[in-house]
Amino acid sequence: MSNDSKQTFAGDTAESKPAPTGGDTNICTVMGAGPVLPISDASHVQITKAIQLEEEEEDKMEEEIPDYLDSDADAPWRPGVQQPAPQDRLSKAERRQIDKLPFFLSFAAVAVFFITAMIFPESYQAVIDKIQGAINHHLGWAYVFGSFITVFFTFAIIVSPIGSIRIGGPYAKPDFTVTKWFAISLCSGIGIGILFWGIGEPIYHFMQPPAGLDIQPGTHHAAMFSLSQTQIHWSIAQYCLYATCGVCFALMAFNRKAPLSIMSGLAPMLPHRHLGTFKNIVHTCCLFSICCTVIGSIASLIMMVAASISYIAGIERGFALNAGVCIFATLFFVASSSTGLKKSMAFLSTQNTRMFFVLLFFVFFCGPTIYILNMGTESFGYMLGHFFQQSCLVDSPFSKDHWASSWIVPYMACFFAYAPPIGLYLARLGKGRTVRQFLLMNVLAPTCFVYFWCNTFGSLAIYYQTSGTFDVWNWVQTKGLESTVIAILQGFPLSTLLLCVFIVVTIISFVTLVDPMTSVLATLSTKGISAEEEAPTSLKIAWGFNMGAVALAVITLCGINAVRSLWIISGVLILVIFFALCVSIVKVGMRILRTGDRKAVQRIAAHNPMLELARPSCRKLMQRLDETVNMCVPISTDMVVVAQQACKQKVRLDSVIGSAFPIFHSASGKAYCAFLDELNLLKMLHAFRQANPELTDDELSTFTRELDLVRGEGSAFDQEQVFHGVRCVASPIFGRTGQIVATVAVSVPTVRIDAEKSRACIEGVAQCAAEISRILGAPARTFAPCRRSMLDAPFSAQKGDDATPAS
Repeated sequence: MSNDSKQTFAGDTAESKPAPTGGDTNICTVMGAGPVLPISDASHVQITKAIQLEEEEEDKMEEEIPDYLDSDADAPWRPGVQQPAPQDRLSKAERRQIDKLPFFLSFAAVAVFFITAMIFPESYQAVIDKIQGAINHHLGWAYVFGSFITVFFTFAIIVSPIGSIRIGGPYAKPDFTVTKWFAISLCSGIGIGILFWGIGEPIYHFMQPPAGLDIQPGTHHAAMFSLSQTQIHWSIAQYCLYATCGVCFALMAFNRKAPLSIMSGLAPMLPHRHLGTFKNIVHTCCLFSICCTVIGSIASLIMMVAASISYIAGIERGFALNAGVCIFATLFFVASSSTGLKKSMAFLSTQNTRMFFVLLFFVFFCGPTIYILNMGTESFGYMLGHFFQQSCLVDSPFSKDHWASSWIVPYMACFFAYAPPIGLYLARLGKGRTVRQFLLMNVLAPTCFVYFWCNTFGSLAIYYQTSGTFDVWNWVQTKGLESTVIAILQGFPLSTLLLCVFIVVTIISFVTLVDPMTSVLATLSTKGISAEEEAPTSLKIAWGFNMGAVALAVITLCGINAVRSLWIISGVLILVIFFALCVSIVKVGMRILRTGDRKAVQRIAAHNPMLELARPSCRKLMQRLDETVNMCVPISTDMVVVAQQACKQKVRLDSVIGSAFPIFHSASGKAYCAFLDELNLLKMLHAFRQANPELTDDELSTFTRELDLVRGEGSAFDQEQVFHGVRCVASPIFGRTGQIVATVAVSVPTVRIDAEKSRACIEGVAQCAAEISRILGAPARTFAPCRRSMLDAPFSAQKGDDATPAS
């Protein structure tokens, strides 16, 4: 309830316009929801013009001021600034230009890395090691504890009201099927990490567990620790990091219409007058950080694929083989990235996901299946029992080694570094899904896959080692971690073919990770690009070849330690940014929940001819009753306010255009459903049951009995079933064809309702609805006198089907 007067009727004018030739305009069709009703050609023309005008206004709005910097009084990130800075007012042509300062600074920094590694490899390695040691000592705890807290934050968002927000607005439709969404989500975040480290890591932990935990190498305890720790490293924490960033960017890009960039996610946290300065700093740091992580991935790919090719073909592994692999991989991912998200990335992700499962099932069923199942069951219980301890391992003063600095700290640093760019990419997949669906898909689905993958290959490696089938540990010690897969797969039938398949899977996995990274690098290097646009191909090519060259130099001159060092360094730059994005999620989510996704409804309602025709009648009714009058249409299972005349009473119900309330309980909803044909009514009842599983058959039966009364009397009632202390009466509005197109309703606080007020409201609403229907060209309808009153108890409380309401 509000104590100020407010006029919220969209586009209010003093004069009414003549009825359009050809009949009624069906606002349900304009809104893109509700039953599809026939409309005339003239109405189609009017609707088309309205939509074109809306699109022109949106383009103009985007050129003048981004939605996330609008001038709404309740915008939480708007510290007294009414207008955007000049750098935010970008035309469509300007949005395709290079953002020069961040691009050249970060590109130059990566080039300096390359030149330094080439000219001074020993000094380069020494400096990198020193930086890594300092970060491990001072910030190792922050990486580990931060990732641990993020898991709880993610699930808090899932169960909170923010989880119900639909990305892109309440009526947005997904761009991808669930299957394709899962494939792209899995492959864009999984990369080659679980192929390179996920296979070789369990044998390392089995033979070299952390000394601080007093686990004896090669024992049953070591086996349980190795499998569970690998699963913790590669599962839930990293996907929570990625998905959390993705939610922030998706809400800003699709719901708030901001450019698709990391800076957009931080905008709610920063004062507007400093956005330009912060943008250059943040984008430069992020571009450099992303490059470091991608360089590490390219280096890992070179090592793994070169080792496999060397084993299969008997070729000596050296610079030529590394260079060949690097050039091929770079050309592959640059070409894939250049085609865009909906072409090669969707295709490659789908095929790669299939090959992942084929390889996993082959190893599972052709290997020691029962052993794998036993180890998986036991290690799962071990992981649940030790999850908190194993998720928070760091190098403390009492540690006898530096196990955490070698494993969990670099991993979490890498995941933090990857989180914003992968989040930017995942955000593009989330349109049309709720935040809850987005998080569950991007967290639980890949986590389950990683669990089965790490358990299958890890258990197989431990089985070989303990059974004496093959000395995997000795092979890893002499051939390197990248050769672990060779040691594991060579004991299978058709091992050569299996290794070839594994090489293909590895390369495609690499491409499906680096493809989005390259796209993100190009996106961040471009001014104000939107979520629906692809970044310039020239920038993707430039970034791709730059990173490929540096990766080849790093792996050739410095080895695997340099890869981990790059991860740790890049993670530092993102740590603070990530937690700022978490705060932004809460701010943006709360703002959307407060204001709703009303703007699309408001823009369409402002230009709808039917509302123009209905306005004088609604204004006259408001003046006659001195109560707020609403016009509503259905969208999904809600009635949405598309026009309003607010009264000047001090105590009243204030809604705004776009406000929604449930059809099932509201007077407007009952007035609408009562005049639907049988098929559409059955569809609506089915939608109620799906949206509200707690509804009982008795409640649905009561609802349909009440509709019979509404059909006879032409009036529907809400006796405080939607808002406590407010009662409503509504009547249907019909179009030229005689089908219902909207409802008109009056909302009255219970403190002002008496028998006289009730009669005036019921008669006034019915007359207003009849007058609007007549203007729209609807056939005349007559109803029986209404025997019910706004003072009655709710219909569900009345006894018997034939109960006579109070007069």
